[in-house]
Amino acid sequence: SAGGDAARSAGWGAAAVLNDEQLGSCLGYLDGASLAAAGGVGRAAYAATHAAGDLWRDLCLHAQAADGGRTCLAFDVWADAAAPRSVRWKDAYANLHVRRQHRR
Repeated sequence: SAGGDAARSAGWGAAAVLNDEQLGSCLGYLDGASLAAAGGVGRAAYAATHAAGDLWRDLCLHAQAADGGRTCLAFDVWADAAAPRSVRWKDAYANLHVRRQHRR
């Protein structure tokens, strides 16, 4: 659709000429901070980086392996005591990074 094409162009700029598979491949070269930052450039980029569960999973597992497996990945957090929620890989990566910063 014209609206979808406009959102894609605004979100990816010159990279909008790439198809979804090509964009996904490019995102796979980013580290966690860069992948998160890429999601802030527009609606299409936000959707793509949030849907990139496999990329976030790989980042989590590589980070944990680099840590010698000492850091446990957290998949359950509570927004409040009454409302437990499941954490996405992106959330788990952020939690892992925060815990690393606190250990230093």
